[in-house]
Amino acid sequence: MVNLPIKIKGTGKTPEMEFRPKEALIKMVGVSIPENANEFYAPILTWLDALIKTAPQETIRVEIKLKYFSITSSRILLTIFKKIEKLPDATIYWYYEDNDTYEMGSEYSTMLVIPVVLIKIE
Repeated sequence: MVNLPIKIKGTGKTPEMEFRPKEALIKMVGVSIPENANEFYAPILTWLDALIKTAPQETIRVEIKLKYFSITSSRILLTIFKKIEKLPDATIYWYYEDNDTYEMGSEYSTMLVIPVVLIKIE
């Protein structure tokens, strides 16, 4: 399961998500305001749990390019990031366009021990 990539097409309420184990890449793009965030993110959390058990030694790159996300999604993102912290070498690249998304990325960086690199989208 962990060796299989996951690609979920984004909608007006959910982000496009890609988990590509061969490239050690986890990517989320778009908006995250699903009606049931727990249900929507459940497969991703399961995939991450399996990944953590195998603990790959390569660097994991996490790219987050969310324009907007709900409070519930924010909590689940923190859960995802906390799981990613258990991996041997991971970095979160947090892309932002405005002050709100910058502040959230900055806030996550204070809650996590792994690096969160803030990148402005021009």
